[in-house]
Amino acid sequence: MYAGCSLDSFAGRARAAQLHPRGRSRFGGCTQNVRDLKELPTAFLEIANVLRRSADGGGGWRLSGADPVPVGGGRVLVECRREAVATGAPAGGTVEPMESEEIVIRLRAAGCVFAEDEAALLLETARDDEELESMVARRVQGLPLEHVLGWVEFAGRRYSIGPGVFVPRPRTEFLVREVAKLAPEKAVVLDLCCGSGAVGAALAEAIGAGELHASDDDPAAVACARQNVQNVYEGDLYDGLPASLRGRVDVLVVIAPYVPTDAIALLPHEARDFEPLSTLDGGADGLDVLRRVISAAAEWLAPAGLLATEVSEGQVRALVELVAAAGLESTVIRDDDLDATVVVVRRSYG
Repeated sequence: MYAGCSLDSFAGRARAAQLHPRGRSRFGGCTQNVRDLKELPTAFLEIANVLRRSADGGGGWRLSGADPVPVGGGRVLVECRREAVATGAPAGGTVEPMESEEIVIRLRAAGCVFAEDEAALLLETARDDEELESMVARRVQGLPLEHVLGWVEFAGRRYSIGPGVFVPRPRTEFLVREVAKLAPEKAVVLDLCCGSGAVGAALAEAIGAGELHASDDDPAAVACARQNVQNVYEGDLYDGLPASLRGRVDVLVVIAPYVPTDAIALLPHEARDFEPLSTLDGGADGLDVLRRVISAAAEWLAPAGLLATEVSEGQVRALVELVAAAGLESTVIRDDDLDATVVVVRRSYG
């Protein structure tokens, strides 16, 4: 049983469901960790696929706008509804069932695990048939779905994103939730290595921040972030920031590159080939950028300010030691289900 729906309810009520992995991308990549998918019974998948193809009365099947519901380690879409597709659908709207099925077939052939979900999003986003064809072709070539769509869903909202910009991972939503519990009212938030700016924007919204600032050293990321955040600066870490921020930052969030150099080759194709290496490669132990961030953090943090970052579980000990060497204190927050590790850094007063 998944999300309270039995196999009988699928046969009787004609509903389909799909899992969303909690890995590199919310929508599921072509080279993805599909651990959660393996937990889904084969019979369940077969029934869902049959239902998608067996609309009576000439209608078709497509995903509705229901929110995904967490179930175990994955996410299930439980409110997919049958919807008749008119032959004369306007450009940019739903297309004829055969066209939708062809998209699904092409995505499956490219290795996309959640082809039906992705097809629905491509159909929703494309403004005309020509753009749809271009989007499908780019996805089949391996471009991350978020780059094809032009937006990324993060913490319940959509943020603009484009090619060459790091895609925020769903597990980073854990950092946003945990830091929101610690942040003061009307906080001054700084998002370093901001990429699209989605992490800082989501955190600022969650806590009702008084100010939000973001910075990145990559021109493409800066241009993208300016579509999501008002105050965006270009420069290496703190270099591009206004002097007025010194000693005023209540929450400094940084998703720095933390993949060890030797592990880059093990990353999914989408990340290796379509995200800048500078957003992934953290040096020999993955902590090169974080060393620089932490060494200068005290200069920018308010007296009671905090720095929050994300690393792998295996890097925690080294990071805690480097924080202590800088005269700061750290707290580690872990979620095993999401494989997410957050380290919160504060000034030491004892």
